[in-house]
Amino acid sequence: MKHKKILLLGVTLLSLASIASLSSCNDEANSPYTIVFQHTFGQEVRNSVERWCNKFVKIVKEQDNVDISIKMDYAGNYSDCVKKTTNKISTGDLPTITVAYPDHVAIYKALEKKEKRIVVPLDSYIEDPEIGLTKEKAYNPNLLGTEDIVDSFLDEGRQYTEEGTYSFPFQKSTEIMLFDKARVEQIIVDMGKSITTSVEDYLNSITWNEFVEILRFEKKNIERYYPTNSSKVYPFAYDSDANLFITQSYQRDIPFISMKDGKGVCDFNNEKAKEMVNELKGLYEEGLLLTKGTNEGEYTSDLFKELGCTFVASSTGGTSYNDASSSLNGGIGVCKIPTYSKEREKYVSQGVTLCMLNNTKIGEENNKTRLKYAWRLIKYLTSTEVCADISLDSAGYIPCRYSSYTCENYADYLDTQNTDFMPKVASKVINEINGNYFNYPVFKGTEKIREQVGWIVTNVLLGSQTMDNAFTTAYKNSVNDMQ
Repeated sequence: MKHKKILLLGVTLLSLASIASLSSCNDEANSPYTIVFQHTFGQEVRNSVERWCNKFVKIVKEQDNVDISIKMDYAGNYSDCVKKTTNKISTGDLPTITVAYPDHVAIYKALEKKEKRIVVPLDSYIEDPEIGLTKEKAYNPNLLGTEDIVDSFLDEGRQYTEEGTYSFPFQKSTEIMLFDKARVEQIIVDMGKSITTSVEDYLNSITWNEFVEILRFEKKNIERYYPTNSSKVYPFAYDSDANLFITQSYQRDIPFISMKDGKGVCDFNNEKAKEMVNELKGLYEEGLLLTKGTNEGEYTSDLFKELGCTFVASSTGGTSYNDASSSLNGGIGVCKIPTYSKEREKYVSQGVTLCMLNNTKIGEENNKTRLKYAWRLIKYLTSTEVCADISLDSAGYIPCRYSSYTCENYADYLDTQNTDFMPKVASKVINEINGNYFNYPVFKGTEKIREQVGWIVTNVLLGSQTMDNAFTTAYKNSVNDMQ
C-alpha cells in the first residue's frame, strides 16, 4: 500500500507562483498553450496536482506534439480566490481553470454581460464527439462518463439560473459525526437501550429527536461520565452554524431558498424556521449543544480533542485535524449525524469543484485552444486513478468517481479502516452517505444567505438578537446582496 502524509485541502500559508517544471517557455502570457490553474490547495495536494500535471504535459506532447505550460496560481483562501477573480473580470485576463464553490461560480455568472460570457458552459465539452468525457483514452484511461460520477456531485454543477453544467466536481466532502466511543456505549447501556450490532449502527438508526434524548440523559448524569470537568463539557458540538441551519431546514422540509422563473428566491424568513432555531436555542440553553459561533468562533472539533464534548459534527474535509485517538481510550466512533426525518435523510455536499473561465484578453482563437486543453486537464485530473491518488493527499476529501473507490491504491487505503482513523471516515462517507446529498439552487447571493443563516443561529443562541430581529436583519442583508 502507498502511505501518504495527510494535510488540509484548501488554505495554506505557502504561496505558489509559476512552476518552472510545468513551463515550456518564458513568455507565456498570451500563448494558446498556457493553462492558468488558479487554486487554493494546501502543500500536499498542491504537490500531488503538480505531479499529475507534469504527466499531463508529457501526454499532450506524445498525443499532439504540442508543448503546453500549466501555470499554477495560488490565490489564498476561497474568499481571496473570489476577490482575485472578480477583480480580473474587468480586464478579461482570467485564469483558464479555477477552483470554486458553486456559490462563487454564481457570482461570476451574475457579472456576465450580453455576448460576453465569463463562465464556460461544460456540456458541449462533456458531450463532444472528439474530446468528450468518454473520449481520448490518454486523458480518461477507463473512458468512463458521467454515469461513473456521483450523481449529486454532478448535479451540484447544474443548479444555476441558466440551464447547463457550469462547474465540475473534483474532491468532495460532507459532514459526519465523531464521538467518544467507549463513553457513548456506556451512556446508551445506562439508558437501558440495546445495542445488537455496533454503537455506530445504533446511532445511524436513530432520528434527531432520539439523539437529543441521549444528550439529555448524558447532561443529567454528566458527573458520572466526566467526574473531573463536568461543568465544562457539552454533550454535542457542531462546527458550522450555517450548515446546522441549512441541514435541519432540508430535513424538516422548511423553505430555505428556491428558484422561480430563472431567478433566486430567499425563503428562510418563515415561522417554521424560527421554530427550528428556537428549538436549537433551547438545546443550547440546556447545555446540550455548542456551535462554532457560540464557541467564540473557534472550531468545536478542537474541543472534541480536549475532551470537552462527547459528540462533534464536523466536515470530513478536515478530518485529520479531528483525530482524538490519543485522548480517547476506547477510540473514536464515526457515524452519520442523526437525521430529523428518515424520509429526508440527506446531507450537505461540500468540497472542491472546478470551472473554466473565458480569457478575452488573449483573443478568441487562443482562448479556444486554451479551453480545449484545460478541459482535457479537468478530464484527466478527475479520471479514476488520478482523482483517487490526489484524494489520498487530502485531509479526508473523497474522489468524485465511483470507480475511484475500487481502484487498487484507494481500495488498499480503505482496507485499513479497522485500524486507521482516516480510512474509517472515508469508508463511512462512501458506504453510508455517498449519494445522499441535497443540492439547492445557486444564484448571486447564496453565499451571503448561507453566511446570514449561520449568523442567525449564533446570535439567537447567544441571546444577542431577538428571533424576529435576527431573521429580519439576515433577510434584508441577503436580499440586498442578491440585487
